[in-house]
Amino acid sequence: MNDFEPARAGSNRLPRNGIFTASIAVMTVFRSVRPLVLFISAIFAIAAVACTKPGCLAMSAIPAGADTDLREHLGYPPKKEDWSFDISPGDAGWSYRFMMFEGAEQYLGTEVYESLPERFAKIPGVTQVEQEDRESYLINSTLPETELEAQLWTVFQAAASEAHTN
Repeated sequence: MNDFEPARAGSNRLPRNGIFTASIAVMTVFRSVRPLVLFISAIFAIAAVACTKPGCLAMSAIPAGADTDLREHLGYPPKKEDWSFDISPGDAGWSYRFMMFEGAEQYLGTEVYESLPERFAKIPGVTQVEQEDRESYLINSTLPETELEAQLWTVFQAAASEAHTN
């Protein structure tokens, strides 16, 4: 009988699925369910690390402060239409007000999210960035609005890439 072949009628043997067999062995040796739970957790951890498909959000790659459901829903790489990027003229001494989807911290993780103002400030032509609110930034820049938006998106994608691989 192979791993996927059903047991024959009258046979008391179960299919030899590797995880099933190992689970029975763990329970038999330790005579408890607790080691089985640890064993299954280890299997899932190994499977998460082995995740290599494009767009795969392996559990081991979820940074602190990130929401796995939101990351799975939005996918990787991020799509601009999901992020509500909006640039408008600024006021009170600012060239622009830039707003994006409020869930950026839950997508990127706290550390990468908190680095966004510094990353945005490194864009050539940007002279000052201040985070006004969770999703709102004030920016002084000599760049035209469309070029600034393209540069902000490029920086955001780089941050998302870093958050995806950490």
